[in-house]
Amino acid sequence: MPDRAIIPLTVAVMGGFFCGLVGSVLILDDGPIATLAIVGAIASILAGAVSVVGEPGSGRASVAILRAFYAALLFLAIDLGLVEFLRNGSFGLALILWIAGGLAAAMLVSARVESTTQ
Repeated sequence: MPDRAIIPLTVAVMGGFFCGLVGSVLILDDGPIATLAIVGAIASILAGAVSVVGEPGSGRASVAILRAFYAALLFLAIDLGLVEFLRNGSFGLALILWIAGGLAAAMLVSARVESTTQ
């Protein structure tokens, strides 16, 4: 796993857990839940894009796009999975979302910038 992939991974996992837990415990309606999800997804996208800044090598733009995309998916899977499980009581849908989040996490850490030095 590339060192810099930890940045969007951490933002997505911790943000998704926090936003999902807060939204579920406070029993928020769908509007505030959607607002939290949008803000958290934007933060995850920014973390994925920033994770390649200053890294030497080629292909930084494509890696930044992939990391941003998978970080947003990971955030949304954890956030909405917690909301479905804790607020709505739907364990089946939450489990599907968490499995999708695990796949997004695996894809997030697999993207790496090609090194120009041998």
